[in-house]
Amino acid sequence: MGEILDANDILTHSPLIGRPASADNRELVIGRAARRYVAL
Repeated sequence: MGEILDANDILTHSPLIGRPASADNRELVIGRAARRYVAL
């Protein structure tokens, strides 16, 4: 769960990181190997 919170902090300061998604959204892949989450 710490990885998700850390990524959220990063997105707060740098909202344009991550890969482009639909319309004006971006995706940030959080985690490694089998434990991956995608934040929009």
